Amino acid sequence: MKKIVCEICEGNSFLKKDGQFICQNCGTAYTAEEVKGMMQELAEDVSADTPQDAAAPNQKLINLLVMAGTAFEAGKLAEAEKYCTRAIEMDETCYSAWFLKAKAAGWGSVAEDQTLNEAVKYFFIALDSAPEEERDTLKKQSAEELARIGMSMVAQSGKRFAADPSTFTLFDITENAENVMDALNTLLGYGEAEAVPGYILTEIATLMNQAGASALEGIHQKWKAMEHPGKQEFETVKACYDSIDGLFQKVLELSADDEPQMIAAYRNMIAAQEALVKMQIFRQEKKQETGELVWVASNALSDLEITAKRMWQLKYKNNIAALEEAYRKRKEAEAAAAEEAKRQRIKAYWEAHAEEKAQLDTELETLSQQKKQITEEIAELNGQIETVKLELRQSLPQDAEIEKLKAEIRDLNKSRMGVGLFNLKGQKEVNAKIEPLKAQKDALELQVKAERKRIKEDVKLRTESIKSKITALKNSHTAAENRQSAIHAILTKDPGEEA
Repeated sequence: MKKIVCEICEGNSFLKKDGQFICQNCGTAYTAEEVKGMMQELAEDVSADTPQDAAAPNQKLINLLVMAGTAFEAGKLAEAEKYCTRAIEMDETCYSAWFLKAKAAGWGSVAEDQTLNEAVKYFFIALDSAPEEERDTLKKQSAEELARIGMSMVAQSGKRFAADPSTFTLFDITENAENVMDALNTLLGYGEAEAVPGYILTEIATLMNQAGASALEGIHQKWKAMEHPGKQEFETVKACYDSIDGLFQKVLELSADDEPQMIAAYRNMIAAQEALVKMQIFRQEKKQETGELVWVASNALSDLEITAKRMWQLKYKNNIAALEEAYRKRKEAEAAAAEEAKRQRIKAYWEAHAEEKAQLDTELETLSQQKKQITEEIAELNGQIETVKLELRQSLPQDAEIEKLKAEIRDLNKSRMGVGLFNLKGQKEVNAKIEPLKAQKDALELQVKAERKRIKEDVKLRTESIKSKITALKNSHTAAENRQSAIHAILTKDPGEEA
């Protein structure tokens, strides 16, 4: 008898829809042609003389893992777990199925607000089933996934706390944080035990600090919105502040080696204490004169309670100062240690590459000599420019003759004044002597002007030529400096960065 058997789950219940045959067990769809082939294969398999397809079970396993992965990516966690379970039923040592089942179970725990024990259990089975050479990588991947799941769980409970800070939500978020830490400690204890990475503690503390800060702001806004709050309202709000303070205390426990998170927690605690100190409650009293009811305000806390809060604030501030100093010193020490470690790595590298270093040192020395020589040549060329420019200020032979003519003309002009204004003949005789002198002077001045123009153009050409040489030398100097910088970069490069 012929039957249609699903290649994935081996179910035989199908529904025909839109021209396809849908497996009612796993949802796999087949075309009519594929169904015919499946029926023929079953008919042939009934014959004892037909050899079995050894690859078929492996293909079914692969198909199940693909379907599980697709369901997981789509957020269908229960469906993904179901496919993983079927794959495990086919091969209980399939570590990929156990790993994916652990992920689905873990994220399912976030959705259903459960513990991570089941996810850890499946991660352990995955590690036990994996080849030995892949276990370290799989352990790292498992821990990273578990950390992401845990952060999501803490973030989710943090939102609940921020919306409603109470003893219940405080217990919820702290229990989830402890659950995450326990789960990670258990998983990292597999094989060679490892400590929970510091960044995870920091992330948990950050989420809790953020939840506490959001809760503070929310309660503050609610209090501001109250009109004439009384003692009862204050006691309700104070209970919220007590829960918030308890959350920050938990942050301090988790952040023993994380000064920034502890500082943030203390600052939030100071803000909470200050808010309580400033709160006022109201009661109605009658005015004796008129009998009119009026609202009378008073501090919500007693003077003794306010004094205690101020003392706690001072203590927290002192703690912050100490933590800031410790953080500064730690960072300085870390930076110094990192620099020393880098220096040692560089030293060790060049000790192992002594020949290459010698070549670079020689090149550096050569470049230094080149730069020195170039600097000297530039100084000499600048001197040449100054010498050439002096030619612009040098006197020409005609200059003395022109000055002599100017003096003669001045003397004649003086003598003309002595001739008398109405001695036309005498004036004419003096002018007759001046005119040829002026003509001679003007001609000489034209010669000087032309000569100075020629000298200026010549000086310009020669200085430009010298400046061109200087520019070329400066470019060579820059190239030498750049090469020196490149060599220094090579010599000071951290070998540890070459990954």
